[in-house]
Amino acid sequence: MANLNKNTPVARITHLNRLTVCQTNDGSLVVPIQWDYAAWTPATERFITALKAEKFTNPVSGYVVILTGVASPMTSKALAARGVSLTTKAIPGPLQ
Repeated sequence: MANLNKNTPVARITHLNRLTVCQTNDGSLVVPIQWDYAAWTPATERFITALKAEKFTNPVSGYVVILTGVASPMTSKALAARGVSLTTKAIPGPLQ
């Protein structure tokens, strides 16, 4: 079993459109992404739509995108409008 952090044990790990998707023990779907900057593009919208339409073994209790970098304001707003939580600067690094 893996952990996203000390308090979030991962129950399952899979892939969707070549991105890793983790489901935690509490049912949250977490997409950890090692990117410096995330922009809202048609591909991003298609991925989020596919993620929310995917049928998982266990019921989904929420959706979370975790970035090592930052997201554009449009990305932050679009994810929030779709009920997806966003965590940025998840790993300490050169971005301040």
